[in-house]
Amino acid sequence: MKKEILIIVSIIVLCTLFVNALSLEERDTLKNCRSICRLEYKNSSQNCKIDYNLCNENCTNLACKKECSLLRSQCMENSIQSYKSCKSNCTPQVGCLNNTIKINEKFTQGCDVCQCNKNNKIRCVKDNFCNLNVSLPEQNCLQSGGFYNALCNGPYFDIVCSQQKFCICEGNFNYTCPENYTCLKNFTSPNKRQTTIEGWKTLSGYKLGNIGVCAN
Repeated sequence: MKKEILIIVSIIVLCTLFVNALSLEERDTLKNCRSICRLEYKNSSQNCKIDYNLCNENCTNLACKKECSLLRSQCMENSIQSYKSCKSNCTPQVGCLNNTIKINEKFTQGCDVCQCNKNNKIRCVKDNFCNLNVSLPEQNCLQSGGFYNALCNGPYFDIVCSQQKFCICEGNFNYTCPENYTCLKNFTSPNKRQTTIEGWKTLSGYKLGNIGVCAN
């Protein structure tokens, strides 16, 4: 038993030493990279000063000297930007899913909208309409036999409707969608109030039944 414990402890110690060595190597690499960036910036800045002095020596009027000063400012600004870019590239960009997704980048995954956070963890939120396109002009909806209306629910004396209107399909009145559109029934209501009497209705309170939303 004691022998097994010693083996486990030894493995833990070796793993810890390996991680520390690896992090030390990464720190040294970062330090060297930044040193190179500083050296390049120093050389670039000196070149800007040399070019300015040469330009200034050949000037015979004030307008020429101003032009030299402007060129020097632009040269220094380029040097600073190059230094910042160099220093930024020294730090490895860590993302999600084996670095295939950048930090703060959003992407869709099934019915979810996901984002890669700074802690390299993915946060997902389900999209109301499963990341499908539910925007459809009223005329196209009506011509195809759909019902262009907001999504309304609640008791007849307190009906709440969505701000956006949709092309409603199926239900009690067998509404239909345009060609290349499907009737999406597994959607989440965009209305803020979720806890209410079940069932979709018109603004006047007529029951629509088991409706869907035309999507593609």
